[in-house]
Amino acid sequence: MEPAPEKLNWIRLPDPLTEEEVRIQITWTANVRTELAIRRQAKLMGFATPTDYLLQALAAVIAGNEEALPTPGASCAAATARTA
Repeated sequence: MEPAPEKLNWIRLPDPLTEEEVRIQITWTANVRTELAIRRQAKLMGFATPTDYLLQALAAVIAGNEEALPTPGASCAAATARTA
């Protein structure tokens, strides 16, 4: 049985960004297990640093399909399920 569809309130961005236009500087902290996973994923995908990997992931989400972005208060798992 399929779960009931979520009621979503999409708010379109007036001028969506492309990945090339996204400009972010970040610092990040994570627990040991999460940091190891991020470092492993960055290395497997060929990024020079874990921060480069995280920046690319953020840029892709920001520039990506607006309808795939979670609404405020929605869980990451729900957003992932909608985009899969």
